[in-house]
Amino acid sequence: KPPAFYIAILWLCSLWRHKEGRKFAIQLLNKHKSLPLAEKLGLALKYGIQEWLDSTFTKLVHQSTEVLTLQEVESLPLPVFFHLQKTKSKFERSRILLAYTESNFIWSGAGICDLGYGECEHGWQQIWWSGPAKLILHPEEPRTIEAVSKKLRDTDYPEGRICPFCWESCLRKLEEQAIAADNFFNKIITDGVAYIKTEFFMPHTWFEEEGVSDEN
Repeated sequence: KPPAFYIAILWLCSLWRHKEGRKFAIQLLNKHKSLPLAEKLGLALKYGIQEWLDSTFTKLVHQSTEVLTLQEVESLPLPVFFHLQKTKSKFERSRILLAYTESNFIWSGAGICDLGYGECEHGWQQIWWSGPAKLILHPEEPRTIEAVSKKLRDTDYPEGRICPFCWESCLRKLEEQAIAADNFFNKIITDGVAYIKTEFFMPHTWFEEEGVSDEN
């Protein structure tokens, strides 16, 4: 059955407060692969399906706006779509800044560094912009700073470009910053969802939804 069939069931069961019928419709819609994310978020707001909010909003933040159709956009209230775009813009801007700021060179120190500050700094910058920065800034499949740090850790030591001590110092700093970056990006999305819940979400209070969590 197409999503519209189950959406009609959801509408009727919500209207007549039929708990089991509503649960049935939500479960089947949740598994329906052809239900667009924007429409799913619109349904979550319209019918008070809290289980869909966090995951659907998060996926939409990561999804390109170019793939959205006019029908999908119209399924969302204009203020919600506007807020989604603001969150996406903040997320993308932070990702771009991350590629620039996380490339900072960490010197191992005088008496430890084999090649000297200038040469190791230059080597690290070359390594960063030839690989990690490109992965973070990838237009279709951007990598997280954690994924980039793991990839660098698994890469063979670039002998001659940076001394092993500065190499290790930079990797350790990057691994520390990966945790902070992950928390920062999660907060952007968490704040976005919290605003949606506060301003636009009206939960149904006459029943308890059980077994309808997002499985996609």
